[in-house]
Amino acid sequence: MTERGNEQTSPRENDGEPHGEQPVVGDTPADLAEHHEPPRAFLAVAIGVILLLVIAILSTFYFLRPTQSPATPTVSAGELEPSPDLPPVPDLPPEPAAEAIDDQAEASPTSAPEPEPEPLDLALAGTVLGGSPAAVLRDTVTGQQKVYRVGDVVKEGVTLTEVYEKEVVLDRDGESFRLTLGPFSMEAQPPRGIDGLWKVVLAMDGSVEDYGDLLTFHQDGDRVEVTDEHGETFASGTLDERELMLQFKEGDGLFVLRGELAWSQDYVVMKFDGATPYGDGVDPESLELRFTKVPEDEEAILATLRERKQEVEQIRNALMAYARDHEGLFPATLDMLMPGELSRSTPYTTNEERRVTYDGQHRIAVPNLAEAPRFDTFRQYLPLGERLTAYDEVLRTQHGGDEWLEPATILTIEYTGPSVTYTVTARGDLHEQVHQDGWRANDTVPDEGTINAWITQDQKNLQQLRIIMQMFQNENENYTPGGWVSVYPEYMTDPSVLTSPKDEPGTNSYLYLYPGTQVHDLIAQRAGDPDIWQNDRATADAIASEIPILLNRTDFPGLEPGRNVLYLDWHVSYVPKDSDEWRTYVEPHLRGKQ
Repeated sequence: MTERGNEQTSPRENDGEPHGEQPVVGDTPADLAEHHEPPRAFLAVAIGVILLLVIAILSTFYFLRPTQSPATPTVSAGELEPSPDLPPVPDLPPEPAAEAIDDQAEASPTSAPEPEPEPLDLALAGTVLGGSPAAVLRDTVTGQQKVYRVGDVVKEGVTLTEVYEKEVVLDRDGESFRLTLGPFSMEAQPPRGIDGLWKVVLAMDGSVEDYGDLLTFHQDGDRVEVTDEHGETFASGTLDERELMLQFKEGDGLFVLRGELAWSQDYVVMKFDGATPYGDGVDPESLELRFTKVPEDEEAILATLRERKQEVEQIRNALMAYARDHEGLFPATLDMLMPGELSRSTPYTTNEERRVTYDGQHRIAVPNLAEAPRFDTFRQYLPLGERLTAYDEVLRTQHGGDEWLEPATILTIEYTGPSVTYTVTARGDLHEQVHQDGWRANDTVPDEGTINAWITQDQKNLQQLRIIMQMFQNENENYTPGGWVSVYPEYMTDPSVLTSPKDEPGTNSYLYLYPGTQVHDLIAQRAGDPDIWQNDRATADAIASEIPILLNRTDFPGLEPGRNVLYLDWHVSYVPKDSDEWRTYVEPHLRGKQ
């Protein structure tokens, strides 16, 4: 018996049908399965069924997943009774949201935070660099802004300590804060414009000369006109965005100033463009004119002071005109000035707001320049230094000796609200003294604030005298002036600079140590080296810094008495009498001097 699996059928050759395997009668389905492969349709159906089962399983998992967190499982009604073998499940509170967790973390820190410092309520609106750096600071509460310089108190406990380009440093009770220039501070307050009252000071090599000048700026389009206290034109120029150019005349010269206004348009540092009115020996780069706009709250006070000063000037001018017309004699009373030199509308009498004191028993103390000898023909046989001192002596004798240097006070007017005193001397000098904190000239013991103000103004006087001496030396072979009379009015236009604010008006306050002296020769003599200026300039400069040439005749009062001293290297220093500087550099030069 043969195996079914090995049987083969014979092809049919006579019926014309295609060849192939034919089933044998009597074969079972199992037998057929052994002989035939499953059809392709059956495989496709099987694969489809399997895919449907997979999808059904995944769908069931998705729809039956828990809808709450594992910590709070969902139970059906039949599962509410706890199992006797398990402890009951406690009710859990709902899980807080993420935001609530963050709030709780901030509300309950592990350690208490340090308290935040109180805000300064200040914003930086601009900076100005140069010899005297300044910053424009805005109060973010009131919106007001003002110019401050290093050392100024901005508000209680806050001081400006450093100024950089677009950044400043403030000190508050020993702690430093930085303010940086940014869009917010720049746009917080628009510029005020340049129309208004401005203060101007001169700075030379970083030293500030404050002449108390007030100028008024007028802008019309891009044209600018600057007038002085008398309404006369001081300068004119143009303003291109923030670039300011001014031209002004002095003597026969026309001088040009240029500078860039601060963003707030209330501060500008101007430099000379080329020549200066201070002679060829002065470097234009060493000079600055600094203009600061007067805040609106100060304009009313300054306007009042200016008005009162103009009133006193009217009386002063009338007195000088009368004396010139009456052989140098002043009128016995102010009434004699009318109606020729003074109108009855001029306030010259005592009333509730002013007290007028007049002493007319003096002769005018003004040099008669028409009768003065010419220096270029004066004793040409003498060495230049001796000629300078002798010429000054001749002028002093001709014009009344020391009366020109120390003229008598003939007029005093004291005003209230604000408190200010004006004095006029027989030389025509007009002094203004604004009193601080109610202090008046007849008080015996001024406070420290008044003394410090005196020292500062006195140093400005010395710096102005320094400029006079430098200009004279540049034109006279480096010789110092022979005296003060011979430099008036070519170099010294206002002789009142010779009076310290601590002294009575008309006082010749400064001791002049080396009149008519060749400065380089003096320093070479001290060094014992005639060629020191060529061989060792640094040592020459050091010696110059130790030789005083001008100083106060009397001491400043206060806790630390002393005097201001101008040295030959042109620096000014306040020197206490109880100091090594005084004993080493000042006292030896005073021996034998009055």
